[in-house]
Amino acid sequence: MDNFLISSFVLSDNQPMYKNQANSGRLIQRSTGIQYFDISFQVSLNIEDRLKFQQWIAEYSQGKPFEMSLGWYSMYNGIQKDTVTVLNAANKSTYKISCDSDLEVGTLIQFSGHKKIYRIIANDGENLSIFPNLRQSVQENETIKYNDIKGTFILNVDKNQYQYKSEKVLQQTFTAVEDITA
Repeated sequence: MDNFLISSFVLSDNQPMYKNQANSGRLIQRSTGIQYFDISFQVSLNIEDRLKFQQWIAEYSQGKPFEMSLGWYSMYNGIQKDTVTVLNAANKSTYKISCDSDLEVGTLIQFSGHKKIYRIIANDGENLSIFPNLRQSVQENETIKYNDIKGTFILNVDKNQYQYKSEKVLQQTFTAVEDITA
């Protein structure tokens, strides 16, 4: 994708939620199931680059994961300046990670050992609370990546129509889902 112009990038959070309002008026909300991101983006290219485009489609339209920047959401703009590492190992399904950091609530992060994208939902200075819970264990001293986030995605083959037009400038819109197994 490096040879093509990417535009109209949209990052969508698929956070499954349960909501119920009791007779008393009390509202009950909680997360259920697996959280993942969807993306949609438009590719523009000159007709001369159609072979590279067709090769990309052939390679990734069969379910092979590809890596892609999250655009502006990949760029951290908070106060954290130094490398952040995990202080104590944490098991799969844990949502609290021990580390010293100034990372803000809402920041998207990844761990160096796997590609799943997480969101910080609380930071007390010693522990980060993340959503969703860890999909894989993290090790002591594992780096927490908070800048230049790249997601691993799989094209939604049922939603993408591959159109090969005969125009000077080609445009194709794609949708993809985060590969939460990466």
